[in-house]
Order: sequence, then structure tokens, then C-alpha cells
Amino acid sequence: MVIVRLTGGLGNQMFQYAAAKRLSLNRGVELKLDARRLQGGSYRKFQLGGFNIPEEFATKEEIRRVKLGAIFTWLLMPIRLLTGFDFKLPEFYSEKKYTFDPLAMELGGQVYLKGRFHSEKYFSDTADTITESYTLRSVSEKALKIQNEIASVDSVSVHVRRGDYISNSHNLARYGTCPDSYYEKCIEKTMERSENLRFFIFSDEPDWVSENMSFPENSVFVTSDGLNGDAEELYLMSLCRQHITANSTFSWWGAWLDRRADKVVYTPRKWFLAEDLDTRDLIPETWIKV
Repeated sequence: MVIVRLTGGLGNQMFQYAAAKRLSLNRGVELKLDARRLQGGSYRKFQLGGFNIPEEFATKEEIRRVKLGAIFTWLLMPIRLLTGFDFKLPEFYSEKKYTFDPLAMELGGQVYLKGRFHSEKYFSDTADTITESYTLRSVSEKALKIQNEIASVDSVSVHVRRGDYISNSHNLARYGTCPDSYYEKCIEKTMERSENLRFFIFSDEPDWVSENMSFPENSVFVTSDGLNGDAEELYLMSLCRQHITANSTFSWWGAWLDRRADKVVYTPRKWFLAEDLDTRDLIPETWIKV
């Protein structure tokens, strides 16, 4: 069994699930979710329910057994090293760094995963399965209307992340937000490829964006009203032909789930302000850093 701890918003939960899904498939074992940090009065909620994934939640007893077994695995490590015998006891994996760690994908037996896993390298060899997992259970009438509009034009998704990146001083200092100049440069680059574009603007603060930022006149501001949660908004983002991401896992997934070989993705060259967050493995090689 693989148990993965889910934390953060939708984009973070998608990374955590994708890494755990790949590990469970590779080991041929069951995958269960530890969503306890997303329950009760938590600021963040479980958001994977809009996708076609099995909602198998680990019980407290299952989590306790794996964690307790992991302690014995650590205590018995000297014996394992001396004898070469693999006890196949549970393992507890806690991510130590932001870059890709291949050891996380070599774990065996029962595993408890804790981390962010912000790299496609954790699941790139099962990309088709992950893409299928992140299809919608249902599509609202509003989403169908926007979907048809996106399909009828040369579309560009633009994501502006604000929310707790602005309201939380710690996040603002550590992560920062993309300046207007970044979006201006990206829009200019998209227009070098095509003149007849339609920009679809996605944001957690659409009113602020429409009042304080400038976009071409025919731009469409996609609001959450009438949509079935963030998963549907992310799905609409993925339908566009070009993508301008924020420094956000939400728009990362919106761009990544567009599986067309000729897609174009513009993304921030410097993803975070904090120097200890090394994002070298976060941005796919084919994306254009601005």
C-alpha cells in the first residue's frame, strides 16, 4: 500500500497524487489518501473530487500501522545492512529538498509519502495514466459554453495568481507574484506567433485583475460563478493552444494537461523569490522561460 499525505491547494494535491499514483502503479499496490490536513476548519479543502480518481481514503489505523512500521524499519536498519536481508517493512518518506529525488520512486513495500513532489519527473513515465486520471467527472453548462468558445479561436490561457500570495506576508516574501511586465512580455511573444488571438484570463481575484491589469480588448475573463470548482476552471485552461502561467502549481497543471505536441507555454524564469527553493526540476524543458 502507498499512502500519500495531501496538503495545499488543488495544484499541490495534484502533484502529490500523481507521484503517489506512479509509485503505486510501479509497485502494483493499492493507493490511499491521507486527507486529514484538509478536513475540519482547514483553510485548504480536498479538491481532487472533481476528477476521475478513486477516492480511497486511508483510515487512522492504516496510517498508524505504516508509520509505526517505518519506525521499526529505521531501528532495524543496522541488521538489514549487515545481513543484506530485506525485511519489507513499511517506509516513511519525507521530502527533504525541492528538487526531484529519484529515491522517492524506488521505495518498496508499504510507503507513507509526505512532500510536495513538484516535478513531472515523478510521473512522466506514466503521463497518459495521470492525464486520464485528471479528466472531469462532469462538465457544467457554463464550462461547455466556454469550451466551445475556446475551440473556435486561437486561444491563450493567462493565469494571474494572487490570493494568499498577497494576503499572507510570509508567502509574499517567499514566493512573490509575477509583475505586470512579465505578462506584457508574454503577450507580446504570443502575438509574434499569431495576430488573431483570444486571451482567456483566469485568476483567484478576477475583479482586481480586470480593474488593474491591461489585456487585449477581446479578452475573456473566466470567473468561477457557475463552474464546478477549481478542477473545471483548470480543465478549461488546458484547452487553450498557448499558455501564460503564473508562478503557481494551478496554472502549471493547466498547461501540462494540454498534451498537444505543438502547444506553447510561457512561464516565469524565476519562479520563487526564496533562494532555497531550487525550481530546476519544476519547469518542463519545452516551456519558454520569460
